[in-house]
Amino acid sequence: MTKQELARNFSLNVEKERIRLGLTQAEMAKKLELSLSGYKKMISGETTKIDTYTAFLMYDLYGKWL
Repeated sequence: MTKQELARNFSLNVEKERIRLGLTQAEMAKKLELSLSGYKKMISGETTKIDTYTAFLMYDLYGKWL
């Protein structure tokens, strides 16, 4: 799997979990302590790096690693 494929897969999984939880993008960004524009960059693949704390918040929110 290439870096681009991995980033796209990650983005899709983040959005699937957001929808499963019934959250808007703005609500998800707030829960992950990101700006809305930062969240949108993450899910669009514009940025492929997330910090450890954001990964922890995702795990805490989803109950699993993506």
